[in-house]
Amino acid sequence: MADRLDVDARLAEGRVAVEHTQTYVLASHALGYQHPDLTAHPAQIREWYASEDELDLRALDRDCAELRAAGVVAAEALRMQRAQVAELAAAWQGAGGDAAVQLLQRHCDSADAVVGELRAAAQRCESLRDNLWHLVDSKVATAIAVDDRAQAQRPAWLAAAAAVTAGSGGAPRMWCGSR
Repeated sequence: MADRLDVDARLAEGRVAVEHTQTYVLASHALGYQHPDLTAHPAQIREWYASEDELDLRALDRDCAELRAAGVVAAEALRMQRAQVAELAAAWQGAGGDAAVQLLQRHCDSADAVVGELRAAAQRCESLRDNLWHLVDSKVATAIAVDDRAQAQRPAWLAAAAAVTAGSGGAPRMWCGSR
């Protein structure tokens, strides 16, 4: 199985299964089967399967790490800023000191909101990355599972599909629905 987040490698694992399905649909279409989602054009299934080609989840993973790192840096800056507010409050008494402390406290409150948003953005980024990987992985697993259900009939079905799409005019009975 492909490394986690390697979309191209994971999609490659299911391409043979998709090609089999595409072959069956092309042959069925040649025999008169019509379906707007499957027979709109000759490579419909292949194109749908390839819709995530070049999706770079590792780049998204790096973005998640950068957001996490930015959150850590911002949290450390906030910690230092809060320490400075405490020092200022101890060192500067009176109305001017109180006003300065209140101003810096508002800055701390804003910085706290930024830290929270950076952490939330990192979590959303990680969730997006994980969900996209799950969808790609499930898509490949489904394509393979569908193909594997016809494993016993595959050689006969592929031969029949090849005969139909090559224009031999007929299809073996097995292809037409009998077993």
